[in-house]
Amino acid sequence: MLTTIVSFVIVLGILVFIHELGHFLMARRAGVGVETFSLGFGPKIFCRKVGETEYCISAIPLGGYVKMVGQDDMKVQAPEDIPEEERRRSFLHKSVGKRSLIILAGPAMNVVLAVVLMPLAYMIGVQIPAFLERPPVIGWVEPDTGAAKAGLTPGDRVIAIDGQETRTWETLREAVATNPGKTAALDIERSGQRLSLSLPIETVEKVGLGDAGLIPEVPPVVGSIMRGFPAEEAGIKPGDRIVSLSGTPVRHWYQ
Repeated sequence: MLTTIVSFVIVLGILVFIHELGHFLMARRAGVGVETFSLGFGPKIFCRKVGETEYCISAIPLGGYVKMVGQDDMKVQAPEDIPEEERRRSFLHKSVGKRSLIILAGPAMNVVLAVVLMPLAYMIGVQIPAFLERPPVIGWVEPDTGAAKAGLTPGDRVIAIDGQETRTWETLREAVATNPGKTAALDIERSGQRLSLSLPIETVEKVGLGDAGLIPEVPPVVGSIMRGFPAEEAGIKPGDRIVSLSGTPVRHWYQ
């Protein structure tokens, strides 16, 4: 939970910084003075003044702001009553075109960020579960599901669904998910024999996708040990593979 909150604050902070940076850079380019550049709202935690601009980090990390010269001056004054230097650097005394550019620069920077990050995400890649690229060997069958009604058992290898070859779990999951409420023709291999079964596919109401209770085979390899639990006391270590329990052979985690 804490990790999720911290991650949210960091991502939001980056988005806010880029957004406000757009306003800041365009204001400077348009000749508008910037009094404050702040990440966050509320009481200021840290501030440092460089030139005419005060750079701050504020207590509430749910936004940010750029305060420009003349931005909050809502009083209508005759141009001759305003000092020339202030009028030259005031946001309200710039042309409509320049003010529009300053306002639009924030959202534009967020668009630029998205355009930059998208190809980076493709180049770096996105992690997907390793089992999706493995052959669809059944590791466990959920009771009272389509898989149980079809008579599938752990160790069955799904060869095809509705005539479509299923070389990986990804292919099988996609075929099941896109056919909610239907009954699929399933070809499997069990103990060297090929069998044909009928697989009822249920509908997951919240998302409208199909599900049949098919669970992949997950090797019983220990990833980590929780301190203070019996596994630690027994001397089990990360990387150990469990081959039997009380004399019963173990093939996958669900046993």
